[in-house]
Amino acid sequence: MNLHKAQAMIDDLHELTLEAADAVRAYHEAVADAAFCRSVELGSAQQAVRSAEATAQFTAYGEGAIDGKNQAERDMQLTRYLACDESVTVAREALAMVERELATLEATAERRKGEYKVAAYRLNAARAQAELMTAMLTMVAQGEDLDADDEPEYEFGQAAF
Repeated sequence: MNLHKAQAMIDDLHELTLEAADAVRAYHEAVADAAFCRSVELGSAQQAVRSAEATAQFTAYGEGAIDGKNQAERDMQLTRYLACDESVTVAREALAMVERELATLEATAERRKGEYKVAAYRLNAARAQAELMTAMLTMVAQGEDLDADDEPEYEFGQAAF
């Protein structure tokens, strides 16, 4: 084992540690973005739809647009009125946009979670390789003979694990 291989391993460990830290940070940011969207933006959009529907419902009854003889007929008239009301349509479209954004943020968080796991696996593999080299260096330092066949070929940058 030569000093260049040991230095290359140390450099790879350092780089992989930074990559794993970046992956963890990105994952937590994505989770926080999704949580904010779910709790604040989605709630606001849902409230806007409820408010627009309530306002439109009061307007419909005030204008006499809802005059059915039974509940089923009045419900159908109200549904038609709400579907044609511009403020309800705008609020529902805004809600749909927030729901799409939330789905995108949640998918991003899942992807970041996968990237974080891959980075952690790569770092663990590099640590195991470093432990093996450390054990071999210890054996050499203690004067034990190490055959050329016993020395592992370090190729972490080439994904030798």
